[in-house]
Parts: sequence; C-alpha cells; structure tokens
Amino acid sequence: MSVLHHFKEYSKMSGFPEVLKTGDATLLQQYYSDILYRDVIARYGIKNTREIKELTLYLATNPATIQSYQNIRDLIGVRSVNTVKNYLSALNDVYLFFFADLFDYSIKRQIYNPSKAYCIDTALADAVSFRFSKNTGKLYENIVFLELKRRNKEIYYGRSHKGGEVDFIIKEGLQITEAIQICVSITNEKTLQRELKGLDEVCGELEKGGADVQAGDIQMTILTEDDEKLIDTKRGAVRVVPLWKWLIEDWRI
Repeated sequence: MSVLHHFKEYSKMSGFPEVLKTGDATLLQQYYSDILYRDVIARYGIKNTREIKELTLYLATNPATIQSYQNIRDLIGVRSVNTVKNYLSALNDVYLFFFADLFDYSIKRQIYNPSKAYCIDTALADAVSFRFSKNTGKLYENIVFLELKRRNKEIYYGRSHKGGEVDFIIKEGLQITEAIQICVSITNEKTLQRELKGLDEVCGELEKGGADVQAGDIQMTILTEDDEKLIDTKRGAVRVVPLWKWLIEDWRI
C-alpha cells in the first residue's frame, strides 16, 4: 500500500492505536464521552453540562476556525465571557482542544484578537461533529497543527492589514522562520493565487514590522494533498509539498 493510502487512512481513522488496530471508528465516540464527562465535567465541577457539550460540539464541527469569546458566548448562551474562557481553558488543560493566537508584534493586539481552535485528533473531531459534508482543507489544517505541536513549534496564524491570511506562522526565539498554507489542491489558478497572495501580504508585513525578520528569511510553504513543485515569487521561493510527505520528512528549501 502507498504512503498516500496510509495517510488517508490516518485522516479517516485517527491516531488512536486501538481504533487503527480494530478499524472500529465508533470507539472515537466513546473516547470523546470519556474525556468530556470524566476529565472535564467531573474534574472541573461543571454543573451546566449543556453549555460545555454545545461548546465542544461546535469546536469539533468547526476545526481550524477563528473563534472569539463573544461569538462563543452568544452561540452557547452563557452570560459571561469569563465562563467561556474557563471552559476553553479546561478543554485545553485536558488536551482535547488547543488554540493558536494571531501573530502580532504588539502583544496587546495579539491578546485581544480571536484564536483558532484545533482538536487533539482530526478523526475524533469528525466523528463527533455535526456536519453534512467534510471540509477537507480544515481537517488537513488540524493535522498540520498537531504535527507542528509535536515538533514543539511556537505556532500562530497570520493576517495582513489588507485581509490576506496565512494558516500558520512559526516563530523560533525572536525570529519568524516559516509561513505555511494548507490547501487540498492548487490546480485551480484562482486558488493558487489566493494562497500566494496571503503569503506575500503577511510575510511582507512581518519583514517590515520586525527587526529580526529580513526579506527572504521566512520559509514559505504550501501543503496540499498531492501537488509538488517550487514556485518563484518576488518574495522568494514557495515550496509546494504533499502533506503526507511533509509529515514524514523535514523539507527545507
């Protein structure tokens, strides 16, 4: 069997050994219930189980999506933003969901901007979510976040003042080292240009805004399902790498 086949199996069946061994995806529902009721509700003494269940369902259904405290407060019907913060903190403490902040040289702006939420296991999120069709791009982004976290990277997302977005900004020490976009396919020219535009705008602002980031210092990468090539841009080379290959190899331009 090909590596791509195993990657798709992992995407579908999760990284939990017992699920992969037995092929029983229904175990994911049980894992989710155990974590939610034993590790979150019981441990933190949460009395309103409806609120926390609706929150986890919403986050699982919308992985790799920017979430503001106010938006979540309104969605699950709680009175206080502090309650939302406490719930999210509990979910992060038990490693069910993780969060990435917007990168900004201003710590104040960084704190007050909404975060992106990611689930501990992509297949787990898919199994418990409420959706009629898969958003493969977001699921792949969740996989990339988990791998970056496994590699002990300092992870942010990026957004330019013009509206361009980059899925992941990687910071090492005081320096921004990499900008990563996730896209299922770039065969559509419009899609490719959107991804390149986001990289150009965000990396351009990062280069202007930080003394430790110079033009050409940031490695630009687009991870796709199966595209592979090198694209020359005015800001430098953009490496297009299949996600399955990136997961098992350390790619450097």
